[in-house]
Amino acid sequence: MSRSEAVGGQRVVTILLAVADLGPSVSVRELADRTGIPQSSVYRYLKLLRVEGLVWTTRAGRYTVGPRAVQLAQRFTESFDLVAVCRPVMQRLASETQETVALVVAVGHRAICVETVESRQGLRYSFTRGATLPLLRGASAKALLPYLRQAVIERAMDEAGLDPAARATLWAEIARIRERGYAESEGEVDVGVWAVGVPILAPGGQLLAALSVIAPVARLDAARRQALRHMTLSAAESIYWRLDGREGNERFVRRA
Repeated sequence: MSRSEAVGGQRVVTILLAVADLGPSVSVRELADRTGIPQSSVYRYLKLLRVEGLVWTTRAGRYTVGPRAVQLAQRFTESFDLVAVCRPVMQRLASETQETVALVVAVGHRAICVETVESRQGLRYSFTRGATLPLLRGASAKALLPYLRQAVIERAMDEAGLDPAARATLWAEIARIRERGYAESEGEVDVGVWAVGVPILAPGGQLLAALSVIAPVARLDAARRQALRHMTLSAAESIYWRLDGREGNERFVRRA
């Protein structure tokens, strides 16, 4: 493969990821601004992606993720063993809390939601299955931060345009998340929405994902928040022992 072919291939991938990140629909100008790729080239790469069904054109002339990309995401979920292990625990947690539960993984300097169990009470929020968000916003993503490489976090900080003071504040928050075993946020992603996120570690200590419970602030008081923290920590612990093949009463996470 020539260098020009490699660059072209990378740009196609960059465009596809930007369509997913900026959704639900996006214009050519927005894609060019986001990626730094000239609009004329963006048009050309979108045409290739559209032929393969990876992007779709709306009546307004904007672009959205296509059916082929959705199919690929579904195949990933079906083949991803972690989702299969987590799903029964997530369903139980959603039933116990009556709130929405999400499973999030880190991919590069983004957070991707790979599974959700929706609350019966209904809640509109950004972390639906397949959604991507920056790593630095919301408990669902922030729970991943203490276990990521410093270079990944710094790249996310660069993308967010954080000044030195904001970076110092975030590093302090990451240290607190590692110490107490969970992240917590309110209104960082969606107005009026609170979340708690707990990292899921493999038996060897490697980061796998984060489990989160997401609820409207209007339904919460201090006691309810504390209960949701405990239940999420307990569910993450249960997943840990399921991964280890011996679900039981052992403790692997710090209690709130």
